[in-house]
Amino acid sequence: MHSKKNITNFAIQLRNTEHMKRKLITEKEWDLIAALRNYRKSYHNQSIHIELYIDQLVDELKEKED
Repeated sequence: MHSKKNITNFAIQLRNTEHMKRKLITEKEWDLIAALRNYRKSYHNQSIHIELYIDQLVDELKEKED
């Protein structure tokens, strides 16, 4: 017999799986993710260059692509 906890965990996993969808990510979006991760890792010694690069990527991603 399954415990109530196991059934609850299964329901949560099922709900999370149903809401997850695969989407394609552009190379620029991957670059932004990598830059954000590097920025967070370097929080003791944050580089203004990484911050400016992140701002540039965000601005480029906001622009309409043809």
